[in-house]
Parts: sequence; structure tokens; C-alpha cells
Amino acid sequence: MDEVKGQIERLNAEMIEVKRRLERSEEADERHEEDIRELYKAQEGTKVYVTQILGSIQQLETKLFGLVTQLTQNQEKERKAAQQERNQERKERSTTAQNWIEFSKYVIGATIAIVVLYLFQNGGGK
Repeated sequence: MDEVKGQIERLNAEMIEVKRRLERSEEADERHEEDIRELYKAQEGTKVYVTQILGSIQQLETKLFGLVTQLTQNQEKERKAAQQERNQERKERSTTAQNWIEFSKYVIGATIAIVVLYLFQNGGGK
């Protein structure tokens, strides 16, 4: 009987130990479930932040594209304006050069006429 009593006490002790382990496992399980719920909450917050960040990046891309387009258009306008200005300067230089050529023709023609007159006047008197 003592032997049976010893085995029953041993079994009772084992059962108490198993219950204690089971309770600890259940407590750990509850803590893990709570941690998982907190992680889900944190994940939702992270999703909101990621969505906001992606929206901001999209806005920045749109603004950057707009600025690049505007800069390209401005450069094209400036290039055209500079080209027109160069063309205008060429026309002005060409006109000025033509005027100088015309003036030079008159000066040379007048000089030749004066020389011829001088020669006729001095040559005619001899």
C-alpha cells in the first residue's frame, strides 16, 4: 500500500507540475496573442505612413516633372529668342556693311572723278 500511496503522490506531484506548466503555457499564449494584436495595430499604422509617404513621393514626382517640363520650355524659348536676336544682329551688320560699301563706292567714285578732273585741268593747260 505504501508503494501505491507513493506512486499516487508521485503522480499527483507530476500532475501538479503538468498543470503548472500548462498554466504557464496558457499565460505565454495569451501574452503572444496580445503581442500579435499589438503588431497588427502597429502594422495598420505603418500602412497609413507608407501610404502617406508614397503619396508624397508621387506629388514630388509630379512637381519635379512639371519643373523639368517648364525648364525645358523656358530653355527652348530662350534658345529661339537668342536665335532671333542673332539673326537680327546679322541683318543689322549686313545692312551696315552694305551702307559702308555704298559709301565707299561714292567716295572712290568721287575720288576718281576728282583725279580725272584734276588731270584734265592740269593736262589741258599744258
